[in-house]
Amino acid sequence: MAPWLTRFFRWWIAELTACSHDILARVAPKWRRVLTVHVNRERPLVIDGEVETGRRVRLVFDVDFAFVKQLELPLAALPHLKSALSLQFPKWLPMSPTLLATDYAVVAVHPERSAFDLELAAIKLTDIEPVATTVRQWGLRVSSVHLRGTTDDSVRFQFPVYNSSSRRFVPTRVDTWLLASAAILAIASIVAPAVQGYRAARALSQAQLQTVNEAQAAMEERQHLLADVDPLTVLASRERVVGAAMILSEVTTRIPQDTWLTTFELKGRNLRLAGLSPDAAAVVKVLSDSPHLAAVELRSSMTAGAGSGKDRFEVTAQVKDGA
Repeated sequence: MAPWLTRFFRWWIAELTACSHDILARVAPKWRRVLTVHVNRERPLVIDGEVETGRRVRLVFDVDFAFVKQLELPLAALPHLKSALSLQFPKWLPMSPTLLATDYAVVAVHPERSAFDLELAAIKLTDIEPVATTVRQWGLRVSSVHLRGTTDDSVRFQFPVYNSSSRRFVPTRVDTWLLASAAILAIASIVAPAVQGYRAARALSQAQLQTVNEAQAAMEERQHLLADVDPLTVLASRERVVGAAMILSEVTTRIPQDTWLTTFELKGRNLRLAGLSPDAAAVVKVLSDSPHLAAVELRSSMTAGAGSGKDRFEVTAQVKDGA
């Protein structure tokens, strides 16, 4: 997380905490104040204030419960003090750090010596847990653990609060706000991509629907155009067909001028011609050159009469495909 974002969240949480304290001070002034429980070896627990179920208390132990060590460390260790102390705890503390609640405080800084004074304090968990358990049985909530200061009202250090059953660290209000903020950010990071994906899918569906409608309209227009073009296509194909009139025109154009046709018979593709001509073989030849006729054959030829100079002929042929 970026430093500026961390600072923003801490500022936001501090503002919310201050507002909640102000509201609580107006609604329930007594509950806003934290009770103090003094712990010493000579007398039982002493509570400053009225005991009510659910109120927060702080445990203040006498100095004879704690181990306090005065240290002088180089000034370069100050920015990384927590990690540096955790590495030296096994050497400085009288027993295992896992059995102690520890805290430290910077007492003084000496720039001329490039050093600073530090107080390291530790309390055995076996001393804290019975007291915390008793306080919880009274219906109170342990908020913090301290050492008694030089005066009766002052406190020193702030030790972590442990649960007597599991020895887990109890999160503070700031930790709760940080966890809530992290949960909100996690939910937002999950919901935002889901919403964006849904919106993208919906936009794609709408675009597809719009495209389909436009495509259908274009296809219908194309079908209408094709329907309008079909009659023209049929008419053009019919105009290209070779009919009986064209065959007759072709035959009369090709036969010689001294040839006379008496019969023109067209049945399907079978053509039969009959007439008078001085040269029947020449008639067959010119008709064979026609692009629309095939299999031109002279079936018969005989003299039409003495002195006529012409022969009576009969010619058959086949009209080619497409005619």
